[in-house]
Amino acid sequence: SRSSRIEDAPSMDEAMATRLRRVGIQSIGNLLDANPEKVSLKLEDTSDDDYYSQNGLKNHARGQSSRYVSPKRVARWQAESRLVCEVPNVRAFDSRVMVGCGIKTPRRLGKLTPGKLAKRVERFLQTERGGQV
Repeated sequence: SRSSRIEDAPSMDEAMATRLRRVGIQSIGNLLDANPEKVSLKLEDTSDDDYYSQNGLKNHARGQSSRYVSPKRVARWQAESRLVCEVPNVRAFDSRVMVGCGIKTPRRLGKLTPGKLAKRVERFLQTERGGQV
């Protein structure tokens, strides 16, 4: 639900949840209401300089650090969370697969027949990214 803690969002680990809480995103609702570009910039601005210096990344370039979170990634988290919150019985794993298939809204999901959905899921799960879900 929108009131669930941010660490309960699909694809969210504790470390990223901690970083999001530092920039004011406490709940899934906060994430859904946020601008992906602004979240990305806030996360970059609050990155831990000690992390970079300890790992030999003194002058890390935007997008080159594994700690950089792109607006596209934030938008993916939002789409996954929206599906879990708005579609009955959709679990975190289901939402990750659907977003991977390009199904990012409940409306888009509703337009697919079960057969078309199954084919898209099967194709996606055979990809490298699908294997990582």
